[in-house]
Amino acid sequence: PQFRRVRIETQQAVSRIMDHTGKYSSGTGLGKGIVLETSEGRAIRLRQASDGAILFLGLLALIHSPEPPKLLLIEEPEKGVYPKRLEEVVRLIRRLHEAPSGQAVPQFILTTHSPYLLTSFHPDEVTLMARKNGSGPVMARPLRDAPHIEERLGDGEFYLGELWYNLSEEDLFADA
Repeated sequence: PQFRRVRIETQQAVSRIMDHTGKYSSGTGLGKGIVLETSEGRAIRLRQASDGAILFLGLLALIHSPEPPKLLLIEEPEKGVYPKRLEEVVRLIRRLHEAPSGQAVPQFILTTHSPYLLTSFHPDEVTLMARKNGSGPVMARPLRDAPHIEERLGDGEFYLGELWYNLSEEDLFADA
């Protein structure tokens, strides 16, 4: 909400060129840059914007893309986003899944360490990844397979992120 416009501007840019030996050289020239205009009329170059603003802009670009990607990997989308705004990030991601019929919908894979972000999802949408005993191969365990997960969540008494934060994976999957 603090930005009213996004525009492309010609800006001084750095270019890197690799020669035939594999060494890079750099130079400067004119290029294109993204500028965010605040509601007060100030201009902020995207490279000076917060990680959260860049993430939101990327998700909005994907929503309006005529050909979205088939697979989208987002590592720790909570980085740079105020915790109470994480629901907006999830809402934007869900909007990508509401594509008109016949239009391809990307598959999303998110990684997170945030119980706040996890709270925005249903157990059917979450798979926990962990190494058994801290080493060895990585195991994938869909949270929907955790016994009594719905009962543990109750009628909104607990959030999914709270359960994940307060219980070990062994506790979550006990009796499985």
